[in-house]
Amino acid sequence: MGNLSFAAYLSDAEKNKLDDTISAYRYRRLDAIRTELAGHGILPTRSALGRYIKAERERLESLPVLDTPTTITIVDCRSGRAEIVYSTLSAEEIRRRIAS
Repeated sequence: MGNLSFAAYLSDAEKNKLDDTISAYRYRRLDAIRTELAGHGILPTRSALGRYIKAERERLESLPVLDTPTTITIVDCRSGRAEIVYSTLSAEEIRRRIAS
């Protein structure tokens, strides 16, 4: 069994910052990601960060691709009931239709 990822030791807020930063850099520019994370007190080694990014990229690539480009979450504020709807319309087209 391998070592636990450094990310396993991060708080939820730190993990969210890690994932947001990696996503913002589109899983590239390892040194720039490390510099930004260091500014938030997250100090992974270069190799550990590289392994984490590789694993996250592979995880995302393994997710199923939906035939519909837009996922809509509808929440009834009174009951709290939520429903997910998939649409072939763009988000902008859906906004226009709701507004009219």
